[in-house]
Amino acid sequence: MIEPTTLQGRRRLTKGAVVPIYAPAPTALHEIEMLKVKLEAEREKVNLKEEMIDVLKKDEIYLQGELTKKDAYYQEQLAKKDANFNDELARKDAILLDKMKNKKIRKQAVRNTKGVILRYVAALEAFRRGKSMKAAFDAVGVDRNTVARTAIVAELHLAAPEVFESISWNER
Repeated sequence: MIEPTTLQGRRRLTKGAVVPIYAPAPTALHEIEMLKVKLEAEREKVNLKEEMIDVLKKDEIYLQGELTKKDAYYQEQLAKKDANFNDELARKDAILLDKMKNKKIRKQAVRNTKGVILRYVAALEAFRRGKSMKAAFDAVGVDRNTVARTAIVAELHLAAPEVFESISWNER
């Protein structure tokens, strides 16, 4: 007996019946063709994605270069601004210190922010000359607790003058 799935020439035997083999089923051919089209579309997508990745890598390199240039430019501008700002700040502090030195040192109530700043700068200058904090406060003529309570105003003026100037004070 011959196996039912054995091919003889152009015919296949199935349970005793002879069926001629002409071509695969039309739905199978259609499915194969559809799979080929999908495969080609997927290959095209991969190619486009690879091209996009190449373009994006080139853009990244270009933008990184531009960012480096801008960073260097801003660092240079910031250094110039800091130098000018520090010179101006040092000049203003020297003027304030000169004003404080020209005045007689006496204990009196300070009623505005300029006075607080002058007193603080004078105390710092006295301390910088090598005296202790107590001696510096005595030289300026102020109690250390008074300086401690009002130091925030002077420190803000020294550390961030632009912020200090932006604050709206009722009385300066």
